[in-house]
Amino acid sequence: MAPERCAGVGLRALELAEVLAERFDVLLLSGDVEDAHDQGVRVPEPPARDTWADVVADADVVVFFDSPVRERLEAALGGRPRVVSETTPPIEHLQYRNVAGAEDPVAAYAPERDVFQLQMDRSDHFICRSRVERATLAAALVSRGRIEPGDILRSPELAHLLSFVPIGYAPSSAVSAAAVRARRLADVVWTGGLWPFYDPESLVRAVRRCHDLGHPVTAAFLHAVPHEDTREVLDRVRGLVAELDVGEAVLLVDRPISPAERDAALRGAAAAVCVGRPGVENDTCVRLRIRDTRLHGIPLLVDPYGATADEVARDGCGVVLPSTDPRAIADALVEAVASPLPRRALSGRFDYAQTTKEFQQWILRSE
Repeated sequence: MAPERCAGVGLRALELAEVLAERFDVLLLSGDVEDAHDQGVRVPEPPARDTWADVVADADVVVFFDSPVRERLEAALGGRPRVVSETTPPIEHLQYRNVAGAEDPVAAYAPERDVFQLQMDRSDHFICRSRVERATLAAALVSRGRIEPGDILRSPELAHLLSFVPIGYAPSSAVSAAAVRARRLADVVWTGGLWPFYDPESLVRAVRRCHDLGHPVTAAFLHAVPHEDTREVLDRVRGLVAELDVGEAVLLVDRPISPAERDAALRGAAAAVCVGRPGVENDTCVRLRIRDTRLHGIPLLVDPYGATADEVARDGCGVVLPSTDPRAIADALVEAVASPLPRRALSGRFDYAQTTKEFQQWILRSE
């Protein structure tokens, strides 16, 4: 994966692969893998895509993430490998443009639902990114008839079926982050995508309010490259920036950003911001961008809606906003810039070298 194209679940996959490669022979298959050598992950002369199903079917263990290509999942299920899935119920997809805006939304959504159900029915093991996602996954498995009395008697935590690997980072990422020189790209940074279940416009309005009150706070959206499922939100943000005349204060990074640039911006900012909307998606998933706070210690200003806020409050690594009203956000921005919160070291609690140990033991037992 080219680093500047690697974020979210792609970055998680790459960092997990790096850690597992310390003990196992790991092959990473992705649409863009030429730079994965730096992570110690074996990358072949990329096999033609029409042969990937054969490569998958010949592995010992295959890990799939959200929305796998069904053909490759079926190849693994029909071959020799043990199949592992890191996935969650596809709730966010219901809001994506290719589903919500389709002529027949039910038909457009069906492939996502069906491949998730196939993962539930046939995977040998599952990786969970958070406690709440473990709970929703267990419920989904019960609904598919995958959990029986013997499973709970064997392990109340279903350890033989579920491995808990919270969102974190690879050791090399911690080394790189510590070495990078801070750059003040903006006072606060929005570090993830602009998905429909987020409310980035509220940050823009909050910046405007800060300026009106005499506080020249600046903000940067680090991942503002247009994407099929985010273009509509990005267009709204651009329009609002122009309407409120905050173009000098709100930066939209509309090109791929390298890990070094991203780390420098995170090191230089006073806080990261992530504001979502009330909804089931935010209730049932912890946002992958919490990695940035766990890696860099940068305080996260987050909405009060759901699981991400719960984890920020539990770890004491940011501020849970009382509401997503621009006035409340503006107050938090002014405070974060004027009196920066200390960067909270989480003592390696989210280092994948530590948190994948149980999963590595499962792999060894499955050989």
